[in-house]
Amino acid sequence: MRVVAFLTQASVIDQILAPLRTRAARAPHAGARSPPATRALASRGTARAPCPSAAAPPVT
Repeated sequence: MRVVAFLTQASVIDQILAPLRTRAARAPHAGARSPPATRALASRGTARAPCPSAAAPPVT
């Protein structure tokens, strides 16, 4: 990595950082959520239907 330029003027640094400061001052977004519970879905009757081949009568 090479140093391409040095910013030494305070006014230039402030112009670059000003949008970042306003963005950081905004209200934070909603936090992360945990994944949905799989046991709750099964208790509501949304579980998968049994395989059709499992319900077939045995071959004699």
